[in-house]
Amino acid sequence: MEKAPELKRVGNKWEGSLYADGQTISVKEESSINIRRNNSEKKIDKEIKKAVGKKVPAKVAEETEDYDADSAPLEALATKEQMGSNMFISYEGIRQKDGTILAKKVDLTNNELTRGESRLWKMLIPKVKQPAYTSGRPGELRLRQVRYKLAPNSDLQKYVQDLGASLVPAWQKSLENSNPNKIPFQFFVVENKMPNAFATANGVVVVHTSMISSLENEAQLAAVIGHEIAHSIQKHTYRQMEFHKKKLMALKIGAAVGAAYGGRAVMDLANLAEAAIRNGYSRSLENQADRVGTEYMLAAGFDPREAPRVWKVMTQKFGDHPTNFFWSNHDNNTTRRSYLMTELKNNYANLDFASYKKDSERFATAVASLGAMYNPKSKKLKVKY
Repeated sequence: MEKAPELKRVGNKWEGSLYADGQTISVKEESSINIRRNNSEKKIDKEIKKAVGKKVPAKVAEETEDYDADSAPLEALATKEQMGSNMFISYEGIRQKDGTILAKKVDLTNNELTRGESRLWKMLIPKVKQPAYTSGRPGELRLRQVRYKLAPNSDLQKYVQDLGASLVPAWQKSLENSNPNKIPFQFFVVENKMPNAFATANGVVVVHTSMISSLENEAQLAAVIGHEIAHSIQKHTYRQMEFHKKKLMALKIGAAVGAAYGGRAVMDLANLAEAAIRNGYSRSLENQADRVGTEYMLAAGFDPREAPRVWKVMTQKFGDHPTNFFWSNHDNNTTRRSYLMTELKNNYANLDFASYKKDSERFATAVASLGAMYNPKSKKLKVKY
């Protein structure tokens, strides 16, 4: 939830609005709002359920006097105090003419860092060798076995770090350092001729020099970095790893059996189906990162109209790139721009765009410092972020 909910109790129902997923979710009398237990909470529930049938210490008995193990995983929202910014929302509903979504069902779950995610974070801890700024020798950023050249420009690195920090949502920054859900965001600029940016699950955001030099203003760079921050906060890497794990495994087993009996076509079809599942889900996560990243740039004071403008700029400089459904997890530039334009219409139609900023002197200085390092018109490259 990117903003505080505006809900009020009407009888035993709720009415008002929730703000999450880059959307305004309208709650009416017919909407159900429930709290869903996360994995850690379900584990505790299971332990309590097991203990209830045995001798339970007096303190635990007091705490679990009204405990109902069967209904614990999902319970109706009782008070607004049960809701917090560090929660995930799953919702079903219908888009209304005013752009809001009338919710039929809303489930809220407290965020948690699972053991699998924790292992992933540790695997992706960056190793950094700082550049020799005075001599202009690049440094090194190492993520697992992949090495990147850190741009030897201290002002440029500091600029992107400051811009990135301004885009991290306030609720995430307000978490205590001891909170396992606090993402230790770090921002780096690396030398690379392909205009790109990416983020890891543990908040390492990498921006290519050529991405910066290809853009027109600071708001566009904010859109790119906000998109990457959203990937980390929305746990897209881990969700992608876990998505349809059983279905994908079943497809692989079916493909292996088909191949064993001479059914090469069966294996090919299964491979295509697996790619479609993965890439279709990937594109839905890209769309979510676009929506949520736009919220981040808006909260930081940037004109959200520059988010779709990024894709027009990329098309002008590098051409458009068609998407094959089976093999690409990014839509082409035109589709991405159209999607963002629709989101602007749905969510920000009444916004006073004149009050938001587009550019800064620091961005102009950053681009000028890159002029000698890379000419973005020298190649027709595929663009991803």
